[in-house]
Amino acid sequence: MDETAETPAVPLPGTAVLTEESYRTLENMLKSNDEADHKMAQLILNQLDIETNILDIYRLSRRYVNRMVNLRTKASRKFRDETSLYFIAYANSYSFARWLNQKNWLTTERFQKLKDDIVKEFSHRDDHKFYKLSFEIRDEYRHLDPNNELKPF
Repeated sequence: MDETAETPAVPLPGTAVLTEESYRTLENMLKSNDEADHKMAQLILNQLDIETNILDIYRLSRRYVNRMVNLRTKASRKFRDETSLYFIAYANSYSFARWLNQKNWLTTERFQKLKDDIVKEFSHRDDHKFYKLSFEIRDEYRHLDPNNELKPF
């Protein structure tokens, strides 16, 4: 064996970051009916940097939570626990944002991606025939939405 030949780099757990393309590939693997695809997806998920990829993990878990982990493996159990997978899979955007905030993972970028869904969830909770609701972000969270702009529903 040639000792000067390069060996492929093996990513360390917690170092991988999803791109839009790799997210779609992972989603297709989880969507598949092939169990081998699910196992490969689980191996990829176990390599992810959880904090960096938490929004993508949340999006995937909403549809494929039962295919995302193999509880027979230590790595998958660790992934499940570190992501609170079974909580986030069933959490609405508001609950997920609160969870992110508790972990100090709620960034302006993440909040911007969640805020329209949060407002939509609250605006549809009751029938508001007589009132026009408006939302304004609280002062302590203004840094997450400096312009306080919402899309009309």
